[in-house]
Amino acid sequence: MGADLAARATTRALSAIDATADELIAFLSAYVRRKSVNPGRAPADDPGETRSCQEWLRGELARSGAFDVVDAWDGAPDQPNLAAVIRGAGGDGLPLMYNGHTDTVGASAEQRERWRGGDPWSGHVADGNLHGRGATDMKGGNAAFLWAARVLRRAGYRPAADVIATVSVGEETSEAAIGPLSVLDRGYRAPLIVIGEPTNLRIAPAGMGWFFFKLTVAGKSLHPAARYRAVHPQPGPPPPPGVDAVAKARTIMDALSRLDHDWALYRTHPLMPPGGANLGPVSIRGGGYRAEMPPECEVVYAVVVDPSSTCAGVMAEIEEAIAGVVRSDTWLREHPPSIEFPVIHMALEPVDVPPDHPGVAAAARAFRGALGREPEYGCMPGPCDANIMAARGETTLIFGPGDLSFGAHGTDEFVPVAQVIEACKVYAALIVAWCGVVEA
Repeated sequence: MGADLAARATTRALSAIDATADELIAFLSAYVRRKSVNPGRAPADDPGETRSCQEWLRGELARSGAFDVVDAWDGAPDQPNLAAVIRGAGGDGLPLMYNGHTDTVGASAEQRERWRGGDPWSGHVADGNLHGRGATDMKGGNAAFLWAARVLRRAGYRPAADVIATVSVGEETSEAAIGPLSVLDRGYRAPLIVIGEPTNLRIAPAGMGWFFFKLTVAGKSLHPAARYRAVHPQPGPPPPPGVDAVAKARTIMDALSRLDHDWALYRTHPLMPPGGANLGPVSIRGGGYRAEMPPECEVVYAVVVDPSSTCAGVMAEIEEAIAGVVRSDTWLREHPPSIEFPVIHMALEPVDVPPDHPGVAAAARAFRGALGREPEYGCMPGPCDANIMAARGETTLIFGPGDLSFGAHGTDEFVPVAQVIEACKVYAALIVAWCGVVEA
């Protein structure tokens, strides 16, 4: 593809996006109004409607006339995945695939009471932001890419190589098999997969890994009135008559806090924010309301893995930190704690695409050409479907409008309208830069 053709196609696509910006935001607003709460994250009094949302989206894509194929299949009952394909016309260029998830978390009764305007699915625009559950996580990115593909056809161009847009399910519960892996198993893949998670318009070749583990510490119950006999030296031979499992767990938690601090000081990556690699407890359960010293304590930790490490390597560090405490404690040596890894869901390995990868360079060129400024680079601070696809050997790049701090999973979620339009322009320019185009 010649440089003149690429420049003309990009210019016309950007002009078409400006001309249809109101239509794009109306499309996103209607998308947000369609509830698509993941069944595993839906409150009992407000179940999700993922199927109806995906069926609506499928109809919108089919009616647009921009796509040669609009495919839908169930990843799980009432949770369909979508794929929309524009077949390449042939010539220079490589296929490009976009992936985003349509499922969202729910809005709890407490969140609904505190939600500005009272409706978490309003999709209304105020003060330059589009509001509603899923607006930033991540229907804004989905709408922007789908619109970019449609507008390029409107502008009179067809990609030289395939453009594939997939909108899947199961992300909010990390059910890889029904969502991103189902997409790959269906045969949808490309040399570069763009994940439209909210990055605040930063190009993110890297993403943090993620896993949970459970620590269970055994104690020995005893009436609290006799606690002094268990914690102070007593005449006679050991062992003591009781052991406080919570107190023993605290000694291990202190060691894990020191490991967390050590990571903050020494675990670095060029794109990772300081302290991005961390671990912390998300659940603690020990003892009860009976008058006894806690006979057991269970702690669940969330661990965020830096892009240059592996989940197995980080787990080994955690096990060694725990083993150091065990070696110095007689009770724990005789009653070692159990460590279960992973729990809640599968471990998600980090993403670390080399900064000189052609896909990163193409995204940077597209950003400059679309927005007229230099891109910022970053690291996705939490897990997403990029981790799952990268673990299958796919090359993934994360880029999208919005930010996790814009109310994602919380109250008053929003996405800036200007970011949605700018993301759409970058996506359109990337299609031109990566896939190439021909005049239709």
